[in-house]
Amino acid sequence: MNIQVLSLENSRNSADIPDSVRAGLKEQTYLFMQVFDTGIGFTKEEENKIFDPFYQSHEDMHQEISGTGIGLNLTQSIITQHQGYIWAKSIQGKESRFFILLPNSETQPTENQTQENPANDKTEWLNSFHSLNKQTVLLVDDNLDILDYLEKHLQEEYTIVKAVNGKDALEKLKENLPDLIVSDILMPQMNGLELCKTIKTDPHLCYIPVILLTAQSMISQMQEGYAAEADDYITKPFDITLFKARVKNVLSMREKMKTVYGDSFSLKNLGIEQADEKAYS
Repeated sequence: MNIQVLSLENSRNSADIPDSVRAGLKEQTYLFMQVFDTGIGFTKEEENKIFDPFYQSHEDMHQEISGTGIGLNLTQSIITQHQGYIWAKSIQGKESRFFILLPNSETQPTENQTQENPANDKTEWLNSFHSLNKQTVLLVDDNLDILDYLEKHLQEEYTIVKAVNGKDALEKLKENLPDLIVSDILMPQMNGLELCKTIKTDPHLCYIPVILLTAQSMISQMQEGYAAEADDYITKPFDITLFKARVKNVLSMREKMKTVYGDSFSLKNLGIEQADEKAYS
């Protein structure tokens, strides 16, 4: 990932910024971000399609985690709401590059300030943005080594809370409601299945997604996990990269549902009134 602070003049003169974007630029400074990978890329024709809702590339070779096809469309909507721009370029079979241009509205420095210390402005903005958007993950396992291992690999992206069994986890939930719970199944006092059932039957907690972990790969164990309404199921040992992808996928889906359907599915918008407003009036 590459990030630069560009003045309006530099933004209009940058060869990386297409003419259609330059025409709408008017802020004094912009944050210009480039995110790239070394994957299979996409075709020239797909450049105009990848931001369409539900579009999925026919060249996708990664079948372990299925996508929804609305991630880039949702990203584009959020960036547009902040008066920004996003576009992509690709060399098929080599890499893909995504470009994001956002008004530097957090500081709005003068031209002299930007020239004197643009790095500080960039770092301050990124740290503020990152801390405000960090999601919380509650890790539950009686094996402290596993807890530490998972925390080590997740703490950079998420705020981590730890519990050593189901009862401990319920106590932690009284203090702070996480965005996701990752729990082992075999634990003393209260196991992961009991914890999941308790969470999913509590109207104040049931919306929190739960991923269950276990060393047992038997189908019956998986059936019990899904019967407890677990959102995902991972068997140990697992590849940490795949584990992190599954965590990210579950959290991403939860945020999409909140963003896309949050208002639409409120009781008021569905035409349902509270009992004390109608039945007892």
